[in-house]
Amino acid sequence: GKRRKSKKSHQAMGKEMKVLCVIGSPRKGNTHRVCEDLAAKVREYNPSVSFDYLMLQDAHVEMCRGCQVCLLRGVEKCPLKDDIPTIVDRLNRAEGYILASPGYNQQVPGLMKNFIDRMSFNCHSPSLYGKRALTITTVGGMGAKPTLNYLTLIATCWGGHVVGSLSVLMDYVNHVPGHKEKAQKRIARMARSYAAALNSTDKPVPNFRD
Repeated sequence: GKRRKSKKSHQAMGKEMKVLCVIGSPRKGNTHRVCEDLAAKVREYNPSVSFDYLMLQDAHVEMCRGCQVCLLRGVEKCPLKDDIPTIVDRLNRAEGYILASPGYNQQVPGLMKNFIDRMSFNCHSPSLYGKRALTITTVGGMGAKPTLNYLTLIATCWGGHVVGSLSVLMDYVNHVPGHKEKAQKRIARMARSYAAALNSTDKPVPNFRD
């Protein structure tokens, strides 16, 4: 008979894992809270995972000029001197990453879009291959689907394997009975899936976007 391969996990090997959560909101509000709730749940399933937060509102990221120098000559030749090299290093060092953003007018806010524009070089030479990723959005009504589709496309273009996407309707959280409870259940389910993906040493099975 076939010999079964032993499956080792990061947790079994005692490996500490770091996830970088990039939050593209101009304020520390709903999106940040959802990320914190998800992080707490992930740590319940796997205490070896730690979360690092990058609030783009606090980072120094200049507006992209569209000069394509980063694509043609390398990111180190970019004429803009800001925090992008440091952010790239943090992403490269992490075992996983989360792109989280509120939905503004059916899309991500300008803060997040400019950051993604500045990271265009990573779509042409993906450095985050194989890293487990999540995409998250919080909305007050419409716009969750196009926002998540865009974030998932970008996370995939960067080379990441997107384990799942999560949208949370926040506008009526204090008014509709049971709404918060339902949101927490969805967060818990996503956290379980993400913890399992981070804990696995198996190469992810490519999905359609991959």
